[in-house]
Amino acid sequence: MIIERGKIKCSALTFVKNGGDQFKNCLDSALFCSEHIVLDSNSTDQTRALAENYECKVISQSKECLSENGCIKDYSCITNQGIEATGHDWVMIVSADEDLSDELQKGMTDVIEKDEPGAYLFERKYVLNDKVVEHASSYPNLQIRLFHRSCINGFIKPIHERPELKEGVSTKILPGIQYIPMAPTCDLARKHNRYIALEVYHRTGLTWRTWFRVTFEKLFRVCGRIARIIIFRLRYPWHTCLPLRYEWLNIRYSLLLILRLFPLYPRPRV
Repeated sequence: MIIERGKIKCSALTFVKNGGDQFKNCLDSALFCSEHIVLDSNSTDQTRALAENYECKVISQSKECLSENGCIKDYSCITNQGIEATGHDWVMIVSADEDLSDELQKGMTDVIEKDEPGAYLFERKYVLNDKVVEHASSYPNLQIRLFHRSCINGFIKPIHERPELKEGVSTKILPGIQYIPMAPTCDLARKHNRYIALEVYHRTGLTWRTWFRVTFEKLFRVCGRIARIIIFRLRYPWHTCLPLRYEWLNIRYSLLLILRLFPLYPRPRV
């Protein structure tokens, strides 16, 4: 059964591999966009068929952006590939496991219909056991997820990618929430390990001086994160806070990255 798309002149952009049940929520959230580009990485489940039912344009991820085992090694490369495939000036990025609040969809619709070029930040919140996490040490979690193509030079950074804004372009925050379902901690740890390997792989020629600077910056942020964790648990009910096992994973990420970036540590293969 083909599901008819909306009429808003915006291209949604998603890259995915075996999206699973959560992928449907992503597709439903982006249905107001008249175009949805899905960059697929050889999914073996119903991902491609489901996307086609939503009248998405499904294309394969470029081998240029992938490692030998077919995993993404450069997320900016994949994002720029998707942007090149879009048919509209407005582009909205939504991950395969995310969905958007009604308020956020309306805010985007209003901006796009006014057609005043710009770049817009989404407020992102975690969802765990079908409940929104109100307090986490990584909040406010803001990312540019809607932009007019004339306002960016493209995406930069192979990991933790972001758009490079053109000179004079500023960002605004849209009302509403982009929801991020939390995977089990074991799955999230594997994802973090993959990201750490990519970060180390792309940081070639790291000097001792740079490593000490990076170490100081990350330890400073870890201390700030720990302080926020303590403050939140003193001020708010614990059930409204991100569980400590997830907070620890974020701290673990920074500590492992410091270790793996150590100049004498063996470089990974991706």
